[in-house]
Amino acid sequence: MNPIILDDLDPNIIEWLKSRAQKHGHSLQAEVKSILQHLTVRKTEEVKLFAEDIIQCKADLMLQQIQIHSQSIDKNTPELMETSTGNSQQELLEIKAKLKELQSGISLGNLSIREARELGR
Repeated sequence: MNPIILDDLDPNIIEWLKSRAQKHGHSLQAEVKSILQHLTVRKTEEVKLFAEDIIQCKADLMLQQIQIHSQSIDKNTPELMETSTGNSQQELLEIKAKLKELQSGISLGNLSIREARELGR
């Protein structure tokens, strides 16, 4: 394990850490380690929630685009649009399967969606 050395810490911070360690029955090192682990777990959870929000926004946008396109080719997708917000992972998988069914018949001129996406990169 690699040691971490912190130079020039404010004496008030060191006193606060020592006081906190004493309250929890930890050594100073164990208390600092505990604080860092707690912050890391919290940050990981925040990132996970943020990623899930991005996925939901992308799913909503994709459903809106498909609805616009389906209206232009006279196909109806109301059941997909009704479930576009607040979906569970299982619901998103079901929507994905429905979208795959629709995708086979959708094209942009002579381009498939995949080809159009690649050209847009």
